[in-house]
Amino acid sequence: MYRKKKTTVISTTTTTTVTTDIKTNEINDDKFLHDLNSEQKRAVTCPTNQSTLVLSGAGSGKTRVLTSRIAYLLNNCDVKPYQIFAVTFTNKAALEMRHRISSILPGIQLNDMWLGTFHGLANRFLRIHCKMVGLKSDFIIIDPDDQLSIVKRILKEEFKETNFYTDKPKAIINFINKCKDEGKRSTDIMINHENRFKQLIYSKYETYIQQENKLDFAELILLTKELLEKEIDLQVHYSKKFRFILIDEFQDTSTLQMDWLKLMIDRDNHF
Repeated sequence: MYRKKKTTVISTTTTTTVTTDIKTNEINDDKFLHDLNSEQKRAVTCPTNQSTLVLSGAGSGKTRVLTSRIAYLLNNCDVKPYQIFAVTFTNKAALEMRHRISSILPGIQLNDMWLGTFHGLANRFLRIHCKMVGLKSDFIIIDPDDQLSIVKRILKEEFKETNFYTDKPKAIINFINKCKDEGKRSTDIMINHENRFKQLIYSKYETYIQQENKLDFAELILLTKELLEKEIDLQVHYSKKFRFILIDEFQDTSTLQMDWLKLMIDRDNHF
């Protein structure tokens, strides 16, 4: 888990244990604890003033623990839904978690809780703050096939002779996505003989999707991170808003995603 003030992030790795030096709260008879083993209960009821890392193997109930933790916070710790930022790696898991929490705590409205994938939460964030990044609220999210079509169009319009370039469109898309995942814009790339052409297409690709009010998946994360870096007041707002940050499969978090999370953590907090 990962803490920010009274913020927790749950992550998972290999064995069904909980990190040492955790003094659990008294385990009560809440119905969402009934199907958990003792170690899972320790994770769900761990104190709210520290970071906690939960280690567990495949099929050991990581997502169920995360779901129960959220229910525990809402029911036992005077936490409001809007104070929780919870990330899963699939939309299906997010829907199942929301459904389970609603069934456990039917009286709590979860619309204000930020629960979803990194891309889904970034989409929500940018819909709210679209004007600050030069987008319209109805921006379109494009998939890899759309990216490929755009790159092919740029190549066709800019370079009539196909012999002019040797890079395949898919290779260019991979280059663009890799750069974005590393937090690099086209202007951040150190140009050399091997990447000169890809960098040029990346630059034209950036201009095209901005003009067309479109975002690819990598852009969702990068633009969210860049906006929080630039707008300190916004960064402070969200760091105060989200008392608890919970991440499923934390070991799979990318560098860019981690950079985004750090921007929502108060300076005096720790992992």
